[in-house]
Amino acid sequence: MLHLKSFSPDDGSPPRFDISLDGTGTALETGVLLSLFLDRRADADDDVPKGADRRGFWADVYEDNDHTGSKLWLLHRSKTIPDVIRDAQSFAEDALEWMLRDGVASRIQVTVERDGTYTMRLTAVIDAPDGGRYQNTWRNITFL
Repeated sequence: MLHLKSFSPDDGSPPRFDISLDGTGTALETGVLLSLFLDRRADADDDVPKGADRRGFWADVYEDNDHTGSKLWLLHRSKTIPDVIRDAQSFAEDALEWMLRDGVASRIQVTVERDGTYTMRLTAVIDAPDGGRYQNTWRNITFL
């Protein structure tokens, strides 16, 4: 079941909302999941997989300099070689950078490692300015 939670920040700004599937998620978690696993539009010079369009998050058409999601999807059909692992880490870091810029996070740490013949493991640790922390590891990420 989908839950909508509202919370009021301590700084007096308007209430904010968070959506979670089981009612236990946090805004930080939602931000990380959307940032990593929505498809960011590929730039004109990106190597788009054969037969694919440049994708992208539909709401970005309303924001000139705002880019939602990550380019992890560009690694589809890639082998888990060191260059691809570096690209995956770079794409994940780029996708989460807005959290630092907007003051949602005070520190972001992303690691991507090979986790088998065809899979990778991505770990994200995000520290919030209020002392909160979100940490998760996604295993068996494959681009085949």
